Amino acid sequence: MNDTTSPLVEEANAYYRELLRPAFEGGKFLVAGPVAVGLGGLARQLVALGADRPFLIAGNAGTGAVPGPDEAELRVLGLRGGDILIEHRNLHRALENLPADVQAAVEAWDPAGAARFLFADPLASHLPVAGRKPYGVRPAAWARLEDKVQVDAFWDVAGVARAPSRVVPADHAALKASARALDRGSGTVWAADAREGLNGGGLGLRWVRPGDDGRASYASLSRIADRVRVMPFLEGVPASIHGVVFADTVAVFRPVEMVVLRPLTGDRLLYAGCATAFDPSAADRTAMRDFAHRVGAALRQAVGYRGPFGVDGILTEDGFRPTELNPRAGAAFPRLAAGLAGLPLTALFLAIVAGEALDYARSSWNAPWSSPRIRTAPAAAGPLRPRSSPRAIRSTSCATVTSTARPAPGKSPMRRSSSGPARSAASCASRCAGSVPWRDLPRPRGRAGVSFRRPAPRERLRRDDR
Repeated sequence: MNDTTSPLVEEANAYYRELLRPAFEGGKFLVAGPVAVGLGGLARQLVALGADRPFLIAGNAGTGAVPGPDEAELRVLGLRGGDILIEHRNLHRALENLPADVQAAVEAWDPAGAARFLFADPLASHLPVAGRKPYGVRPAAWARLEDKVQVDAFWDVAGVARAPSRVVPADHAALKASARALDRGSGTVWAADAREGLNGGGLGLRWVRPGDDGRASYASLSRIADRVRVMPFLEGVPASIHGVVFADTVAVFRPVEMVVLRPLTGDRLLYAGCATAFDPSAADRTAMRDFAHRVGAALRQAVGYRGPFGVDGILTEDGFRPTELNPRAGAAFPRLAAGLAGLPLTALFLAIVAGEALDYARSSWNAPWSSPRIRTAPAAAGPLRPRSSPRAIRSTSCATVTSTARPAPGKSPMRRSSSGPARSAASCASRCAGSVPWRDLPRPRGRAGVSFRRPAPRERLRRDDR
């Protein structure tokens, strides 16, 4: 059986389409993003949820098949940039003052002015475009936590362990003094503030190696920042952990590796994407999931956060140490759900951020809910074990979550549970379709020649120990 077309996956996809349809059906959406090729998936999600054919504005075409006229209206602005941050900022400026022909095309497509604007960009900001109000965009208070010079205070509020750091003015003497105090033998990492806008992809970082006085790093950072955070360079595995904050709980996913390359010379680090083949020890995996759960709960309490988030850091010999917080959908989410053809993940995240009252209990499935109450694990608690009844086990992608209630509209049906070892994303997420006994699940197939073994019922309580 092909996992991506299994009946359980189809049932899960049907459930989420039904859940989200009231939020999107009959709507018109103006969507902008850096690359036209990357907008096709979201356009198809919106149409599948009953929305009208969207209007897409892309910075450039990209490489591959762009959405066709049967899928969306499309305008490509032909923007260029030396890196992803320049491309993002160029697109941001272009959207603030659209070319006249593009504005006219938008008006012809939406003469009533009723469309809502979606900015499909990781660093999206809260701005109307072509007179259309934004939808599903994070408030400024959430975005500020992505600033590298502000996030350490949040770690302390959340009560999570972090490496020592100093935030100093972009002054060479102050940076050198901080580096001397914090260097553990492998140099220090300097991170720019968000004066010129939020940074990403490691482009605002400099690795000042042992013996380097940091003058070149200071010169480049002082052109884009007023303040700089200095941390020790941490040896270990660059890793990330993701979650989703709901009104009443936090769903936490399994860790992924960030592929970060170290050039032989210079002060730059190369971020080359993420890898879901990463499988840390059970203890490290549990600790990282507990870390993410605590962070998600603190986000909700501190700024009323809702929606996806990710924490990047280093898995050191002393444990996971965070380096940044991404209060948004991170790059690993599509990888974590890669086995789920048709899952409207982006639309789900947009609806959660927008505060839609999603009715998780309203469904046409035959699968029953379990017990009549909901319980959320405290942030500091150890991993929860699955209940003895297999009907209570659910998971989404590679995050194991357990439903314990028929929640009210707008409430999530999930609570945290322990995650097992790496499994096929499709087989994991298929169990989110309903309360399905383990013995009734199809045998999952791995990707890239990796096969995964379905646990026997007696093994359920010790999945993390294998």
